Formats: sequence, structure tokens, C-alpha cells
Amino acid sequence: MMDPVTIRSEFAMVELRFVSGASGLLLEITDVAGGVSATFDALELEGLCWLTEEQRRTLLDPELRWSDD
Repeated sequence: MMDPVTIRSEFAMVELRFVSGASGLLLEITDVAGGVSATFDALELEGLCWLTEEQRRTLLDPELRWSDD
């Protein structure tokens, strides 16, 4: 596979890499600061394309990630 690609902004840094899964190629995204990773297949990635602007803003709400609950 290819080397990871790093994408960064003033608020986040993630590494993207392709990994092999049972059903084919997956995209693995790693939050560099937090060390948390998730893998996505083609159907999951397609679903992200269909999110509305409001749904994407909800996902970006830092309180969902950094609350003490």
C-alpha cells in the first residue's frame, strides 16, 4: 500500500491510509493528537457524501468529543 497522507488545519491533524479488509479496500482515518482510528468502507464513505450541512456541523461539535460525560 501507499504511505499515509497527513491532512492538517489549525484545529486538527489526521492521517489517511488504505488498509485491506474482508470485503476489500478500506479507508483508515487516524486522529493524530488523540490516537483514535476508524475504518470506512465504500458504502460508509458514500453515506458521508449525503450528509446535509447541518448534520456535518453536528459531527464537528467539539463538545461531542471532549465532554466529561
